[in-house]
Amino acid sequence: KHELESITSNIGLPVYFSVRWSMFVAAAVLEGHGPLGSLRRSSALVDRHCFRVLSILTVSSVIVGVMVYAPAALVEIPLAISAATRGEVGFGPTEATISNATSIVLRILFASVGGIIYTLLFFDLRNRREGTDMVERLTLLEASPL
Repeated sequence: KHELESITSNIGLPVYFSVRWSMFVAAAVLEGHGPLGSLRRSSALVDRHCFRVLSILTVSSVIVGVMVYAPAALVEIPLAISAATRGEVGFGPTEATISNATSIVLRILFASVGGIIYTLLFFDLRNRREGTDMVERLTLLEASPL
């Protein structure tokens, strides 16, 4: 029992603060806060949504990882088998080039999905906390002629 409490306390606090401060980059970039201000802003936005934020970031990371590395593995495995049948231990120059090019293309295509999800999560948290989407909609309605 004591060992489990030690593991929980050693892992729980860093995970808690990692989630609380997970939106600090978006707060700094999108809202122009400084370093400490963005940590405070992130903590305020994530307040009462810690598990939800942790779940969304974890699932999106897994999805992006699968989208990037599964197709890369589907290319690398046949190349590795081909190299092994020729008696080579690693990739030759051609196989290494194909593997690296595939990996780069997959990262270009799919790695941005994580950033998109992160940004959408930031706006969702901001809207849930402050109702900014409603204020923006009302402002647009007032400005548009009937």
